[in-house]
Amino acid sequence: MADQRRHPRIALRSPVEFFAADPRHVTFGFATDVSAGGVFVQTPFPAPRGRKVVLRVWRPGWTEEVLLRGVVRWTGAAGMGVKFTSLGRDEARVLGRLVVESANLSGGAAPPPS
Repeated sequence: MADQRRHPRIALRSPVEFFAADPRHVTFGFATDVSAGGVFVQTPFPAPRGRKVVLRVWRPGWTEEVLLRGVVRWTGAAGMGVKFTSLGRDEARVLGRLVVESANLSGGAAPPPS
């Protein structure tokens, strides 16, 4: 079956924290691939399918972080796939920087900035 994703994925390994309804109950994981449309979060404690989540993503060494809102599209033993539900200009800029830096570290080509 052909990959039907709208946006190209870039492999990475960045720390991520996420929460659903209560920001005091934070779960840790790693973003292991990302695109303009969503992210896979590797975690032993994925949120349930359909749950709205907020992800806090950063790269080690950054002083900047980004909060991304999304919904869990699927879960598995290794983690969960999250589709972004709204990206503002600032979120898109930081996400674009994350994608470019990750592509450069992995030797892949990043998509041109939008």
